Amino acid sequence: MFRLDSRVASIALILMLGAISVAVGCSSGKPAGTEGGACYGNGSCNSGLICLSHVCVSPGDGAAGSSAGGSAGGGTGGGSGTTGAAGAGATGGTGGGSDGGAPVVGVPCGPSSVCNSGSACCLGPLNTATCEMPCATGLDSYACDGPEDCNAGSSCCASASSGTVNAACSASGACSASDTTLCHTSQDCPLGMFCCNLNSPFWRCVSQNIGGCR
Repeated sequence: MFRLDSRVASIALILMLGAISVAVGCSSGKPAGTEGGACYGNGSCNSGLICLSHVCVSPGDGAAGSSAGGSAGGGTGGGSGTTGAAGAGATGGTGGGSDGGAPVVGVPCGPSSVCNSGSACCLGPLNTATCEMPCATGLDSYACDGPEDCNAGSSCCASASSGTVNAACSASGACSASDTTLCHTSQDCPLGMFCCNLNSPFWRCVSQNIGGCR
């Protein structure tokens, strides 16, 4: 009887230690609602953060500032221009955001498509990705993913509303303080900011290097 009780106690101890290690492992990611963490189920984040592509980011991450060395599509002319994407994109690209830092005119959308000028990459909650314009209600819309998709001197700006994201080229200059600048490298970002992934489809400029940046 004593041996049996000892075995039961040993098994219980092993299971308890396993549960503790799993709990510790699961808590290693960024908590929901915090910067870089997943949005809450209702599409909200902690105070001072907004939900973009199901990731909590600071609205100040798109703050106005001078962009250093960002590449711009549509040639070398004019400082200001009308809102819109410039040039025609290639097809057969890799999935959204997986550009390796090498920008391509057009928006990578899904595993093998690129949305050309005049369309947007529409992302759904179940990882659906299609090229349409406009995107259906409730889908995130990306008409650009960096400055190469915009007129010279413009930026690609993402704004959040009702839990969805709309990314489009600015009329001219940097994004507004309430928007987030999309990028491929930190050279596309306002001075002092970093181009990071944050477990989202596209790279964006953030004020702190929280890892996964380039």
